[in-house]
Amino acid sequence: MAKGFWAPAALILALAACDAADVEAGRSAVAEGPQLAAPAPEAEPARRFQPSSDAARAATGIVTVSVTMRMPQGGSDPGGEVLTLRAANGLVVEARLVGSIAAAATIAGQPLRALAGLPVEASQALLYEINQEGGGASLCGGARATHLVYWEAPAPGAEGLRMLPFSGGAPASAEAAPCTALEYARVEGG
Repeated sequence: MAKGFWAPAALILALAACDAADVEAGRSAVAEGPQLAAPAPEAEPARRFQPSSDAARAATGIVTVSVTMRMPQGGSDPGGEVLTLRAANGLVVEARLVGSIAAAATIAGQPLRALAGLPVEASQALLYEINQEGGGASLCGGARATHLVYWEAPAPGAEGLRMLPFSGGAPASAEAAPCTALEYARVEGG
């Protein structure tokens, strides 16, 4: 009877040792996993643009543009694509993508293409809601910018970047007031 007792006991001890090793391996995998509290990497490399209009020179000077993806933080922060503009004059703008807008859309009685100075080949532009605008300046001069129509040429070239900020609300709303269009050319290597 003693021989029959030790074989199952040895098997139970061997299985328990395997389970303990699996649990320890699982702890190591969790400890080495990604750190979700760290900021998300930029979705695209930062790009630099120099002003190609007097309005852009006065509003910002050279701008650096970066796009990141953010996880929802709860409350009023739904996450998503975030555009950050850092201007030579200290202006920093952070805006969340809310959709796109057709270049042929009529805003304040004029086509968006004409208001923003969009090239003929542009069929639409991105629409951002401005969450933060700081640094003592504004894209709309004396008024606080609330939304930004943003178009960037798909490849580096003379077209570069066109932005049309709005104060008062989104372009389709009755409160929206288009500000001066801003035009930029991409800086080589930036």
